[in-house]
This record gives sequence, structure tokens and C-alpha cells, in this order.
Amino acid sequence: MLDREAAIASLSHRLLGVVTLGQMAERGVDRGAVLLRTRAGTLVRMQPGVYRLASAPTSWRQDVLAAQLAAGLME
Repeated sequence: MLDREAAIASLSHRLLGVVTLGQMAERGVDRGAVLLRTRAGTLVRMQPGVYRLASAPTSWRQDVLAAQLAAGLME
């Protein structure tokens, strides 16, 4: 569990607190784990397949990045 938390934190730190389902899956975090974190409020869904850490400050840059990731314009 702690390894998953570290993986999500590491990913999101580099991307303004934003992370995709695909990025999490590559690091062993499955959809069930994402759902649990969403229900617990530690992850917030921004776009289809794109989440942010609830602890990350929000910004317009974060919104733009989430839209780009959801559209497949970035990885």
C-alpha cells in the first residue's frame, strides 16, 4: 500500500499534482485502488482518466494539463 502511495506521489509531484490512470497502472496501481482513493478523498477526478492529489494546490495550469492528458496530447 505504501509503495502505491509513493508511486502516486512521485508521479503527481512532477505533473502539478496530476496523474493519469495509465501512469498509475504502469506503477502497479489498479483501478480498484484508484476508486478507493477517490472515495476516500485523497484523489480527485479532474477529467476522464485524469486525477489530482487532493493535497495538491489547484491552479489553471493544472486544469490545462489535465485537459491535455485526457485528450492524449501528453503522456
